[in-house]
Amino acid sequence: MSSILTALTAKLQAQLLDNGTLFNAATCTVAFREALRKWNMVAPIHAGTIIDVVPSQFEYMLNDATFGTILDIESVWLQDPIGHGENDTILTHDFYFENNQPAIRLRSALANGHLIVRYTKPHTVSGLDNAVDGILTADQEQVLIDGACVEAINTRLASLVEGYNLSPNVIEQYKRAESAYVQAFAAGLLRYSRQRPAVGAPSEAAWNDEYHNWLR
Repeated sequence: MSSILTALTAKLQAQLLDNGTLFNAATCTVAFREALRKWNMVAPIHAGTIIDVVPSQFEYMLNDATFGTILDIESVWLQDPIGHGENDTILTHDFYFENNQPAIRLRSALANGHLIVRYTKPHTVSGLDNAVDGILTADQEQVLIDGACVEAINTRLASLVEGYNLSPNVIEQYKRAESAYVQAFAAGLLRYSRQRPAVGAPSEAAWNDEYHNWLR
């Protein structure tokens, strides 16, 4: 379980050398919300849920509580009925939203079995927008803090009061610091966006596949 919002806020303030005077809890909350939104657009969680096949049914609404919030569907598999599910069968399907609820439609209805639905869902931070848990690693938390630094600085610079009470020098220093956090956040997102989802069957690639003589 990852750190709660108050702990992340303290780390954010420490990184910005602040005691809560310049970057208060409300500003930090807004910053984490926006940074997390951008994180989830690029590197969401890969997840999977098993549901029962309904005989002869094509359409399945994926609004059960076990799914949580679905961002996108990655694949749908018919679970291997024998053994431990190591040779599942991928199914052709269509993914869509109806009344803002995710759904899939199989191209061919099934008589029985279980579907493995693999999808993406958003990361959450405990204490942010009523979330109760999160699974960010320590390194991912630091990437998120870098992103929150960017958003916190932007929020601070957007304040009209800053233009009257701060010298231009201070604003330039903020912009210089922001540039470093922008790069750190982008590098972290690039790293975690490369994580691949699970598959349900062994690879069929081999040294003697259909392409092994293509240069001859």
